[in-house]
Amino acid sequence: MQWAVLLFSILAWMPFVRAQDVAGESAGFDRTAADVMVLEQRAFAALSGVIGRLRPSAAVPELTEAAVAGSSAAMEQLASMLWYGEGVPQSKDEAVRMLRRAAELGNYKAQVFLGGLHLFGEQVEQDFLQARVWFEAAANQGDAFAMFELAELYGNGLGVEADDSKRYELLTRAAELSNPDAQRELGILHFHDAVRRDYAKAFYLLELVAEEDKDAARELGYQYLLGQHGEQNFVLAAKWISKAVDLGDATATLLLADITEDGLGVERDLEFAEQLRAEIIATSSAEELNDIAWRYAVAPQELFRNGPLAVEVMEDLLASSDMVSATRLDTLAAAYAEAGRFDDAIATQEAAIAQLSAEREPGSSPPDLDPRLADFRSRLDSYRSGLAYRLPE
Repeated sequence: MQWAVLLFSILAWMPFVRAQDVAGESAGFDRTAADVMVLEQRAFAALSGVIGRLRPSAAVPELTEAAVAGSSAAMEQLASMLWYGEGVPQSKDEAVRMLRRAAELGNYKAQVFLGGLHLFGEQVEQDFLQARVWFEAAANQGDAFAMFELAELYGNGLGVEADDSKRYELLTRAAELSNPDAQRELGILHFHDAVRRDYAKAFYLLELVAEEDKDAARELGYQYLLGQHGEQNFVLAAKWISKAVDLGDATATLLLADITEDGLGVERDLEFAEQLRAEIIATSSAEELNDIAWRYAVAPQELFRNGPLAVEVMEDLLASSDMVSATRLDTLAAAYAEAGRFDDAIATQEAAIAQLSAEREPGSSPPDLDPRLADFRSRLDSYRSGLAYRLPE
């Protein structure tokens, strides 16, 4: 009963909140900016336990009063509580309505929240344009997380025309504001982007976040292992690869197996290396297994290639006919080539090309227009010449 009363108090006041937002006033609820600030401070004091007990539900009356008076911060807080069911019964529909009003009043937290909902289509229609609008609004207020999300939209061309320069600008701004996601992505970009390559910045940015970011830790370990963009240091490579493993990164586990097998920065232990690989392979999805085998088949560095293992992984996967696809046959062919089995590579690559036609949806473009076809045929020519396929470094 108590929960029902609390929720009713919020829902009952919402029409007054909306009316006041639209008209600028509501009979009986006229407030000055100072009045609203006092109510807002009181509400968040109640929420933090400064007034009364530290219970979200205990702050609902104060938050509601502040929201009715026009506090967008109180609206955003109530919306968050409604969304997660913290201190009040969960009501995502009402949370979205309250978030929208707070966002329209300029609350950057509500703008970010709404942007995320539209990005993933949760409780609202998936709409990349709306996601961009709300992230942009929050970014213009200096929110680093919104800058990062907006950068990713520009990078992927979602809700806006793809623009690498704009992505770089936003990532740089967010990284300067200590957003860890932006620091990671900007660090990786400085390693791999031919135009903006800056190895010193790359190492610096990744080391800022690698203790808690598995992707950053893995990239650092990989770069120290190769030594192509700075100092080759097997001890540091092992340190960061092990950190990424501790953070749950499967690819890093494979790297750890590689360096353990060769004793690079760690004690050589063939049995442990084999155990690590077996654990990852046993727990990976079909898509992940394909990625693992592809890496072991076509990696530009000999250290990371293992043709026989790639063949074993893909033969086991494709033993079931419902697992067969053009992409997976392409991977198996590359694995055969890396293992020196070029007759098998040729036959399998020809089957991969034929499979493109089998996978064609009714009414779709003809197989000759499949963007993969040129790559598949190029690899087939390589295998006929006795050459394995390698990714560019």
